[in-house]
Amino acid sequence: MRYRITITYNKKNMKTVFLTLFDAKGNTARKGLWCIGFCLLSTGLFAQSSAVHHFTLGQQKRNQGNYAKAVTHFTRALELDASLVQAHELRGYSYACLRKYRQALKDYNKALTMGYENAMLYLNRGWAYYSLGEKDEACINWEKSNLMGYKGVEKVLKKYCGF
Repeated sequence: MRYRITITYNKKNMKTVFLTLFDAKGNTARKGLWCIGFCLLSTGLFAQSSAVHHFTLGQQKRNQGNYAKAVTHFTRALELDASLVQAHELRGYSYACLRKYRQALKDYNKALTMGYENAMLYLNRGWAYYSLGEKDEACINWEKSNLMGYKGVEKVLKKYCGF
């Protein structure tokens, strides 16, 4: 017998999940529902969607300037799905805005070790180093950002690094 599964969730809290199993005729079928639900939960399907939910909330809070809440959501997203490499970059940015530069550097470095590179990451990592008084490291990162094509970093290099 063929079955179709519909999965819905409460978008407000991501805690209430409904699984509905339909038979080939479209009738609600109860048989096997719990087995399928257990299999889906054990594969991490819901954890992944919840991780994306927290990542999105983190972005919203960061955009609103609520960096502490952003850190909370990015941390939760990473707990649920450690492969969300951008969560490290954005949590790093949020930490930097909270003047927690060492924590920011940990996240920036983690993103880089995961193979994620972009000009903005190097720019922000440079600012974190500069804020900690590590001018040489800052200049190296800003130069990398410049080589990757980030516009405007030339002024930073000229002012702080003498380039």
